[in-house]
Amino acid sequence: MARAIETSILIAAPASRVWSVLMDFDGYPAWNPFIRTIKGEQRTGARLEVGIEPPGLKAQTFRPVVVEVEPERVFSWRGSLPIPGLFVGVHRFALSADGSSTRFEHSEQFSGLLIPFVGSVLDATERGFRAMNEALKAKSEGR
Repeated sequence: MARAIETSILIAAPASRVWSVLMDFDGYPAWNPFIRTIKGEQRTGARLEVGIEPPGLKAQTFRPVVVEVEPERVFSWRGSLPIPGLFVGVHRFALSADGSSTRFEHSEQFSGLLIPFVGSVLDATERGFRAMNEALKAKSEGR
């Protein structure tokens, strides 16, 4: 089983500015309503500690591994449950220049046997993505 969440937003700021906000993990509690904390190194293979608060659900902490880092373009991690095949998520931030603005694509690909049973959690997660996108836009645009 598989499911994807794909969101995007146009931000009136250069990719360098948006990337700077995204990679300032220490600043997340001040502006990010969904991903409240990230601790760890921004390099492929590093283990992160990520704290999220999906709207209407309890806060959760998980420890994914960074799978892709391309400065000012892509930052991605992969998280899974300890039992292989139950639930895997590949979370991705992607930036692309759009004139003087930046298109921010925020997505996650989910797979595993538990997918049919976590629909409401994934719906809340998508709402969290959209809230984060709006907050990133405001922060990057200096509002």
